[in-house]
Amino acid sequence: MEAIKFFNKKMSTVLISAAICGPVMMQSVQAVEPTDLIQPKIVGGGLANTSEWQFYTQILNSNTTTAFCGGSYIGDGYVLTAAHCVKNKPAIFLHVEVAGFTLNGGVGDRIQVAEKFVHPLFNTSTLNHDVALLKLEREPTVGQPVSLAQGSVEQYARTGDLITVAGLGRLSENGGRAGQLEEVDVPLVSDAVCNQSGGSYANVGDVAFCAGYPQGQKDSCSGDSGGPIVVDTGGQRVQLGIVSWGVGCARPGKYGVYADVAALRDWIDGIKAGEKPLSLSYLANQQLNDFALGAVVNHTFRIRNSGDSDVSINSLNLSASGVATSPVTTSDTCNSATLAANQSCEVGVEFGASQAGVAKVALNFKVDQSDLTYTANVSAKAIDEDVVIPDTGITPFVAGKTKPVNGQIYSYAGQCFKAKNTPGVWETPKAGSWFWSVTACATTPTVEPTIEPTVEPTMEPTVEPTVAPTIVPTIAPTVEPTQPPQGVIEFVLGQTKVNNGDIISYQGECFAAKNNPGTWEPPKAGSWFWTAVTCP
Repeated sequence: MEAIKFFNKKMSTVLISAAICGPVMMQSVQAVEPTDLIQPKIVGGGLANTSEWQFYTQILNSNTTTAFCGGSYIGDGYVLTAAHCVKNKPAIFLHVEVAGFTLNGGVGDRIQVAEKFVHPLFNTSTLNHDVALLKLEREPTVGQPVSLAQGSVEQYARTGDLITVAGLGRLSENGGRAGQLEEVDVPLVSDAVCNQSGGSYANVGDVAFCAGYPQGQKDSCSGDSGGPIVVDTGGQRVQLGIVSWGVGCARPGKYGVYADVAALRDWIDGIKAGEKPLSLSYLANQQLNDFALGAVVNHTFRIRNSGDSDVSINSLNLSASGVATSPVTTSDTCNSATLAANQSCEVGVEFGASQAGVAKVALNFKVDQSDLTYTANVSAKAIDEDVVIPDTGITPFVAGKTKPVNGQIYSYAGQCFKAKNTPGVWETPKAGSWFWSVTACATTPTVEPTIEPTVEPTMEPTVEPTVAPTIVPTIAPTVEPTQPPQGVIEFVLGQTKVNNGDIISYQGECFAAKNNPGTWEPPKAGSWFWTAVTCP
């Protein structure tokens, strides 16, 4: 399995208008560079000339000295970075170090973050719109702001032209981190060539671009996320992109992916100008339960105005892909609706499938206050229940009807499964499920007692979240703040009892409880008992 890195590459907050400050005199900062050490090179690069990177900024937790991401100072008290670096971190727990060229060095100006703004269309599945702005409590006294690209990347560089990326990330895949700021030159890659790499690379374009060599060898790497990739033009250094993600580091045919600053410039400028950003809460991607071919799936999309200003929804429509039949609207309180602060609306839909496979339905909508198109996606797997096991005496599982018994073997969609942990009638058998184990289609099912986990909650090892192989975060390890978001229950496996609708925090993510989860049901995306939600 290929490891996909976030190189250190949905909804956010209310903007408070900032007071206009007078100009601040800023001086250049030089990192202390040892002269008696042989410096390793960052995946084919070398030490950066810090006089050319006076805008480089480290992103840190407020209680640590080690940066977990990079960024760039863009003037007026704002730092530009990647959305995936900060989306789950409250501003109060974030610091930056402007003109910080040494890991753990403290040579730059360390400043508290006052406000955080994440692009409203940032997608954690595709990593599109991977951009965020951090408003600082004050302007820095060192460093210099960088100029941002506008229009398009092609106005500054052609395919094959070398552009330069810098960071304090790993010097090789799974290797150690740089002690001093490193840089490397990589060529700009066309979207067409980048898309040919397959997988998540097929989504690159519009708001992201690729750079790197077909043979690999030179690249940005883990820990560099959020940092700048630049080009020198007309005697001026211009930031073209933000380090976003990639498969491994410097692998052949696996390019680095960068958020496109020019394509995202309007949003960046709007935040800096004091425009009040919209804040809409909805589930961008949701996996529904499997369903039998021929059955109808009912689903309700919910949209909430989590900001302070009224939002008017327009241009609402549904689309289908995969094996989904054309969706039908069963109810709609959203279209042409104006939502006041904290007000919600709903769109009910039903759809089926034309054949076995994955059925996908999207709700697309716009609001009067923005030109952006918002999309909420749901998908569900259609199972052909007519695919039967030869006559073995095994009970077939019928979703919504069969009441499973622990230890009993059931047939479903051409496979056999053994029930465990008391599955419900809607918990369809599938590999990797908490409730089912794939087993041979034996003729004599054996009933076995369910053994409950015996791990003491206080001795439970910390488990990193399992992430789909298309997008695996590799932000450098940091000490995370322990405080859960206000109004959110901190979930402890084996201890915390919750009610349906409760919002809980678990391993840095937030979930809404449903279907009466037990204390041993670990929160995770796609679970029957939990729905992944945006942390308040």
